[in-house]
Amino acid sequence: MKLKKSQKQQTVRFLHRSVLFLSFLLIVLFIFFVFGNFQYFIDSTQEKLLQFLSITAISLMILAFITFCIEIGLFIKMKARLYFFLSFISFLTFLLGVAGSFFSGSILILSRGIL
Repeated sequence: MKLKKSQKQQTVRFLHRSVLFLSFLLIVLFIFFVFGNFQYFIDSTQEKLLQFLSITAISLMILAFITFCIEIGLFIKMKARLYFFLSFISFLTFLLGVAGSFFSGSILILSRGIL
């Protein structure tokens, strides 16, 4: 099944907005975690925040990678600079997801202890 040009644009727009939503959610969760450290949140609450941060970061990585691949393909096919710019943003959000996943995973592992 071949998609029309407008359907491709709607798909890319939906995916890109989803990536931006997840990246803002990741940033807000990180800020909430940092403020929770200063406000002395309960340990279990901080752990739940980190788990949710980790799930959001992994979801962001997957969705940003898919969006990046689609936008690069459309950039090559249509020669539109817009898709190159959008793919750059998707790549940066992918890196944000990697950093968030590494951060939350590291703290979760360290909080559970070595043994």
